[in-house]
Amino acid sequence: MKCFLSQRKSRYAAYVIADKVVGRYIVIAGRADLVNNPRYSSVNDRHTHMGELLSAIREAVPSRTTREWLDLCQTQGIPATDLLDLAHAHENAYVLDQGLITKREHPTEGEYYATPHSVRDVAHTDFVQPTRSLAR
Repeated sequence: MKCFLSQRKSRYAAYVIADKVVGRYIVIAGRADLVNNPRYSSVNDRHTHMGELLSAIREAVPSRTTREWLDLCQTQGIPATDLLDLAHAHENAYVLDQGLITKREHPTEGEYYATPHSVRDVAHTDFVQPTRSLAR
């Protein structure tokens, strides 16, 4: 299960898939009482009852900051990352290093950030050429 959890002071994504990781995550979320619950014992069971499991976990999110959750997940071997806030994407080292956005200069409005390719550029690319009609 991927938990994208966001509250006023906590915004992170935890990738909780393996059974042993799920149990550790449920414990750090303060719901150790759910670890041995048969409704969450397998991937299929968790999927069936995902709404109630996420509701129980979401109750714990506001209790810590994003940094506290990420540190806790790291100590427990739970893959997690902070969520990118688009308002601050221009400050994110990964985004800048990968060239996902670039600083540009508008002739009258000044500096702004943009993606290297516009959606229009991609939409007009002829990368799929149908060779024959599927209609008979």
